[in-house]
Amino acid sequence: MLMRDHATLDHFDRMFTDAADPWGTRISRNEAHKRRIVLRMLGTQIHGRVLELGCGNGSNSRDLAKRALSVDACDGSEAALRRAAEIVSSLSRVQLHHLPLPGRFPGSTYDAIVIAELLYYLNDRTLVSVVREIERSLRPGGSLVLCHHHRQFADAAQKQPGLHARFMGRSRIGWQSGKQHRTSRWEVQAYWRPRNRIGDTR
Repeated sequence: MLMRDHATLDHFDRMFTDAADPWGTRISRNEAHKRRIVLRMLGTQIHGRVLELGCGNGSNSRDLAKRALSVDACDGSEAALRRAAEIVSSLSRVQLHHLPLPGRFPGSTYDAIVIAELLYYLNDRTLVSVVREIERSLRPGGSLVLCHHHRQFADAAQKQPGLHARFMGRSRIGWQSGKQHRTSRWEVQAYWRPRNRIGDTR
């Protein structure tokens, strides 16, 4: 059952103001395992420009920098970005961006996009906006990696079971599904945009 009052940016600002790591993402073995899976979904190659939506305190951003020449790490919470700066400010490959959603992505073209633990906090209109921005900015042949808990949270705006399929179903592109990893708590799914845009229906 979804609560009427789901989490807001003010809620996350308070959380990250009060604690640098409110979910223990920097120290949890489970979170470290999740990061390894996300990186595995990106493949072994070094990507050019990578977009990370919902970077939080930067625990994923630091590792994504190992697989990219440039990472645009974005979050709608300014307090979260201040926490992220504590661990990525020395990494020249990572740029932090304040991006409340819906909003336009900071770059025009990306080789890969990673979205982790974010989509279930967004309303339907914002989900569609994010899909359209992905369609606009992810290059043909680029990869999209989604990582989310599938157990329902009380403050989520979306039903979490089946979230990835419903999100991708809003796209006008015929995406190619890649590898999937699922645990009792969360799942990671990779998708690829067709190189020749045949799958695009715009």
